[in-house]
Amino acid sequence: MVKIIDFCKEALRGRTLYRILFSWEIEKHCYKIEGPILDIGGGRNPTYQKYLGKDAQLVRSEPFASKDPDVLLDMNEEKWDIEPESYQTIFCHNTLYIAKEPRQVLRNIYAVLKPRGQLFLTTPFVFRESPEPTDYDRYTSARLEEMLKSAGFQEIQIIPFGKSFSTCAYVLYPFMYFRVIKLVLFGLALLLDKGVPKRFSVPLGFFTIAKK
Repeated sequence: MVKIIDFCKEALRGRTLYRILFSWEIEKHCYKIEGPILDIGGGRNPTYQKYLGKDAQLVRSEPFASKDPDVLLDMNEEKWDIEPESYQTIFCHNTLYIAKEPRQVLRNIYAVLKPRGQLFLTTPFVFRESPEPTDYDRYTSARLEEMLKSAGFQEIQIIPFGKSFSTCAYVLYPFMYFRVIKLVLFGLALLLDKGVPKRFSVPLGFFTIAKK
């Protein structure tokens, strides 16, 4: 019931189905995290913050001082000016696809993580072009696994979210002018997704947990 209420609220606020499902993965896998979390490119007030526990502390990193980040960081730099092995948890949500050198970004994340630290990574699979200010890539689960292993990660869990009907609903989202229509369509898509076999599923994105 709680999830149904949250779904209705978020849909009526204008959130996309991608954003709703991604936030639910945050709640499921990250709610119990405590302490500082280096949040790469998450913005000033990320929508997923409310799905974290009260003992989690987001340390916001951005490349521009005008955004008033906690850590001034351009993820495209070859080597980050952050102390090695200084964070137990790092978030990189909906950001990797805009990186010029995503493999270098993952290597820098690995270097900054403490031993046995965890990276929580979200990447879109079906997603409109979204230059922020660039948009370079979409990754399959196989490519994500290969890139993470190449960076040094060993324990990797890649979780697809959304299935074919959710993906269709996301593509149609810009043409739905009334939020109540979005609410109905999103709800119907989630119900229909339950009948989609895994081998025919087209996910919206992947939520990945990688341990150092």
